[in-house]
Amino acid sequence: QAAIYAAWLVAADGKPDEAAAALEKILQQAGESPDEAVAEAADVLAMLHMARGDKEKAKKTVEFGLKVLQYHGTKDGYVLALLRNRLAVDPDEAYPEAKKLYEQAEKLRCEGKAAEAGRLFTSVCAKYPLSTWNDAAGYRIGQCLETLGRTAQAEQHWTAFVAGAPAGRWRGQARVGLVHLALVARGDLKTASQQAAAAHKILTAGVDEPAAATWNSAAVEIHLCQGIVALLEARHAAATAALGETKDHAVLQMEDPAGRFLAGLHRLTEAAERREELIPAQLAVPDEKLRLALSLGTIDNLLGRFEQAAGAFDHVLRGPVRIALQPHRSFAALGKARALVGHARDNESAAAESLASAKTAYLLSLGTLPDSAWHEHAQRELALLIEVLAARQPEALSAARTQAKAEANMKPLAPSSADVRAAVEAARAEALPYWEKLVGRSPASDYLPEALYHAGVLFSEGAKPAAEKSVAAFERLTTEFPASPWAGDAHVRLIDVKLEQQFDLPSAATHARAAADWLANVGNVGRNQRSAVPAQPADDLSSVSLPSL
Repeated sequence: QAAIYAAWLVAADGKPDEAAAALEKILQQAGESPDEAVAEAADVLAMLHMARGDKEKAKKTVEFGLKVLQYHGTKDGYVLALLRNRLAVDPDEAYPEAKKLYEQAEKLRCEGKAAEAGRLFTSVCAKYPLSTWNDAAGYRIGQCLETLGRTAQAEQHWTAFVAGAPAGRWRGQARVGLVHLALVARGDLKTASQQAAAAHKILTAGVDEPAAATWNSAAVEIHLCQGIVALLEARHAAATAALGETKDHAVLQMEDPAGRFLAGLHRLTEAAERREELIPAQLAVPDEKLRLALSLGTIDNLLGRFEQAAGAFDHVLRGPVRIALQPHRSFAALGKARALVGHARDNESAAAESLASAKTAYLLSLGTLPDSAWHEHAQRELALLIEVLAARQPEALSAARTQAKAEANMKPLAPSSADVRAAVEAARAEALPYWEKLVGRSPASDYLPEALYHAGVLFSEGAKPAAEKSVAAFERLTTEFPASPWAGDAHVRLIDVKLEQQFDLPSAATHARAAADWLANVGNVGRNQRSAVPAQPADDLSSVSLPSL
C-alpha cells in the first residue's frame, strides 16, 4: 500500500512515467499468489495509461487487476468498481475541469494575452498532472514565454519538458520551438541542428500511441526544421531531401488555400538543388547571428510566415544583433517591409497600419544603402505600395471625416468627389519619382518595361498631365518591349492620345494594329497591369516579390 501511495504522489508531482514504472514493477513482482493490494496498483497504473490516452495498455492492466480480484474471490468493493469503470471514460473527458481551464487559456493565448494564458496553463499542469491536458499545457507555457520575450525561460522550460518524455505528447512541437529559439534568439546553429535531428529521428522511427497523433501533427514543421537547418549548414542534398518530405506531409495535412506555402517550399527546394545563396553576396560577413537572422527572415517571407519574418529582421534592425552594418540594416528593412505587406494582405483589419509601416521600412532600406544589389527591388516595391495606398485614399478620407465629425458631435458627411480625386492624385504622384529612377537606371533595370508603363500612366493621369512625357514613355515601351505584359495597354492609351489630343489618325491606326497583334500573340492581361511581375533573378533568394494586395 505504501509503495502504491508513493507512486501516486510521484505521478501527482508531474512524473507520471516514473510512477508508471514503479507500479509496473509491483505488478511484475506479484508472483502466482498476488496480494489483493496489487489490484489497486493495477487500477492506478490503468488510470495513468488512460491519462496518456493509451487505452490498449490500460485495458491489459485492468484485465490483470480483475484477475487478481477474481483469484481472491472478490465480488464487490471500491477497487473492483474502479477497475470496471476505468475503461469507460474518454481520457480527454476524464478531467472536465482541466479541459475547461485549458480551453480558457488557449482562447487568451490566441487573443495575444500571453501572460494571462501562461498563468492558466500553469494551473492546468499544477492541478491536473494526470490529465491528457497536462502535456498540451506544458507545451503552451513555452509558447507564452516566447511571446512575452522571455526566450531564455522558454528554452529552459521546453528543454525540461522534452527531457521528461522525449517521445511524449507535444514533444515534437516543443522540439520545433527549441529549433526556432536556437536560431532566432541565440543564433546557435549547432544547437538548432541537434534539436532538429533529434525530433526527426524520433518521428521517422515511429511514435507509439497516444503520442503519435501530436507528433504526426508536427511532422510538417519537423521536416521543415531539418530542411532549413541543412540549408543554413550548406548541406544541400540533405536539405533537398528534408524539404521534399515537408512537401509530402504538407500536401496531406496543411490547409494552404492560396498555395503560398507550397509555392514557397517549391522555390526553397529549387534553391537547395541549385546551391543558391539565401542572401546576397554583398551581405557576406563572418558574424553567424547576422547571417542566420537575415536568412531566416528571407525564408519565412518566402513561405508566407510574415510575422516570423518581421521578427527575424527586427533582430537586425533593433534587436540583440547590434553590430549590423549599413548593408545588413538596408536588407533587413526591405525584408521587414515585405513581411508587413504580406501581413496586410492576410489581415485586412490591420492593413492600414501595416502598409504605413511597410512604407517607412522601404524608405529606410533605400536611404540606408543607395547602391545595394537590392535597391531596384525596393524602388519598384515602394512605388507599387504607394499606388496601393493611393487607391485606399477614398476609404481613408471618409474614415478621417467620420472621426472628425464624431469628435465634434456632428453628423458625418461623405467627402466630395473632387476631394477624393485630389487626394488620390496627390498620393499617386508620390510614386512617380521611383518609377523615373528605374527608367533612368544604367545598366537598364529588370523592371524597365513595368517602370515605363507606370510612369506613362502617372504622367497622363496626374493633377498636371504631361502628355509629351506620357507618350514618350509608352512609345519607348511599345518599341523596345513589344511583347511585355504592359505593351497592350500602352498601345490602347496611345490610341486615345493620338485621336483625342493630337488628332493623328494614321498613328492611331498603327497602334490599333499593334494592339491587335499584341492581343493575338501575347494575350489580354487587362488594362491594370500592376500585379504583373517579371521573372526574378535566380542568383539568390533576395528578390522575394512583393505580395499582391
